[in-house]
Formats: sequence, C-alpha cells, structure tokens
Amino acid sequence: AIAAAAVRRLPSAAPDAASGVPVESHEGARAEVNILSVVEALSAVERLPADLLSSAADALRRCGEARDSSSVVAQPVDGGLKCETGGAEEPCILAEREGVCVLWKPPGWAASVASGGDGGSAERASDGPRGLQKESPGLLQVRHWLAQRLGQHPIVQDANASHGLVHRLDRDTSGALLWAKGYASLHFARLQFALRRIRKGYLCAVRGRSRRGSWLLQAPLAEVEGSQGLSRSIVDPDGKPAKTEVLEVGHFTTSNGDNISLVEIRLHTGRMHQIRAHMSHVGQPLIGDSLYGAGASPWCSRIFLHAWNLMLNVGSGHLHVVMPLPTDLGQGAASLEPVDIADRMMVGRWLARR
Repeated sequence: AIAAAAVRRLPSAAPDAASGVPVESHEGARAEVNILSVVEALSAVERLPADLLSSAADALRRCGEARDSSSVVAQPVDGGLKCETGGAEEPCILAEREGVCVLWKPPGWAASVASGGDGGSAERASDGPRGLQKESPGLLQVRHWLAQRLGQHPIVQDANASHGLVHRLDRDTSGALLWAKGYASLHFARLQFALRRIRKGYLCAVRGRSRRGSWLLQAPLAEVEGSQGLSRSIVDPDGKPAKTEVLEVGHFTTSNGDNISLVEIRLHTGRMHQIRAHMSHVGQPLIGDSLYGAGASPWCSRIFLHAWNLMLNVGSGHLHVVMPLPTDLGQGAASLEPVDIADRMMVGRWLARR
C-alpha cells in the first residue's frame, strides 16, 4: 500500500520547466530528496516495485533536465573565491564519462556543502550525509577548487546540490570522489546510491588483531554531538541501518611491537564516519582516529583511511577507478612487519596497485 501510494505521488513530486516551482528553488531540491528517500527505504527492505523505480527514475530525469536547461552558464570566478592551497596538493580529475567525473581528493580537503543551503546534499537520500557545516578560516574546500577549475558548470555554484558532489569523504580521508557536471547526471548518480549499486572500496589500518576472513558489521548508527561540538556516529538500536563488509584482513606489527591490522572494506551504506564508528565499536579503532579512540601514531601522520576503489553504472556502461595508496599511507604500510607470508603478499598487493 505504501509503495502504491508512493507511485501515485511521484509524477507530481519533481518540478519541471512547466511547473509552478522554480527548478533551482529549495522546494525543487527537497522533492528530489523525498523521491530518493522513498527509493532507498523500499530498496533496503527489498520491497521496491519495478513501476515505482521506473516512475522515480523518470521523475528525477525530468527534474534534472529541467534544471539543466534553465541554468545559466556561470561567469568566471572572481578573485574573492580564489582557491588558496598554501602549497598543499590539489584535487584533480581521474576519470570522466557521461556527465560525471571521478576526482582525486587529497587528505586535508573538506568535501561538504557550503553555508546557506538547505542541506539537500550529496548522499542525503541514499547514504545519509551530514548537514551544512560551519567553515573554518583557511580550510581547504573541494567546492572552492571546483569553482576555480570547473566553475563554468552552473551546478558548481548551487549549495543545495552540494556543488555537484555525489557523496562526501571526511576531510582527512583520501581517495576517489564522484562529482556530476549537471543536475541530470547528479540525480542519476544519486539514484544509483539509493539503490546501493555503486561499489565503494576502502583501505584502512586499525589497532589490534582484527578477525581474518570476510565478515559483516551491521550495527545501526545514529549521529550525536560529541565533545567540542564535533559530530560523531554511535551504535544505537534506533539508528539508521548501516552495512560494512570486511573483505580481507592482514596482521602486522610496528617497530615498537604494537599489533596492527590492515583491512580492506566495502561500504554498502554510507553513514557518517561509518567505517570509523563500526571498527571502533568492535574494539579496533582506525590508526590516527582520535575521535573514535586511537589517537596519533608515529608511523602514520593522519587517519589511515583511503577510498581506493569506485565503480558505478553511468547509463552506457561502467566507470571504474582504482586509486592506489597515496605516498604517506604507502610509506606507513611498507614500514609494518607482516606476521606471515599471506600478510606480506597482502601488503604487497596494496602497494602494487597502480
């Protein structure tokens, strides 16, 4: 009954050029979020009818095309929005296809929406992104880089659309980040997230001896405000569904004799700090993660978390990007002593991925 009601409502949920709702308005963005929320909720419990999916895809397509056609080509960015990097490594385009780009996001760059929007951002409907955040002076922002390098695309100036960012990565997490050139491409990519059809792979290092083999972490997560106003996720029976799949585990020791595990992970959902919260919950916080209990380590200068693998259907085929470990994490991994030959082979594969 719920699905049937949703199907009836979808055609009128998304504004188009002929509707009374301006396609660039908050209401238009909210309609997209509502559509994707319905799709995600029903898909998660395997109750998504084919007719509802078809109606949702059509509504999102119409809305995206209308917003693209009504958008005015942006003017060059003025000096006041210049992306000042202070010599830090900048993002770059790794791959491009069918209206989307995979970006390299270096550590230290924030990928969040700008102040002033309504929070209709990145993975709101599919993976539960965080809302708008206050911007600290001097903080490196991916949106500033987009404005300077790709500002000719109108979506870059739209905070309600996360400036085209399809999902987010935490500031100190490195790796592949998906960006859409326009609204139709953004809506299509968000739909893939809602259907959990985008494959996201991560490499991380945790304290202790993690269980070998493949296993799942499915504890629900809720966002709370922690110390110093920092948001974090905690395991909560009333939280949102979260699924983290451990694919491979290797055991290592540091030069000080500490036990470390290198872990390859696939995310099926994308709650805030999901990997960090799930691994901390089982007593194995990520190296360098002071928010979840690990703190700094002499062999790793930041949180050891890297988005190395991203694959999605872009409509005419698959876009697949593999991003090897950056220099800092690669050097850290190479400094570890493997426990056995299988662990040595595992870290060798991590370092050889090019």
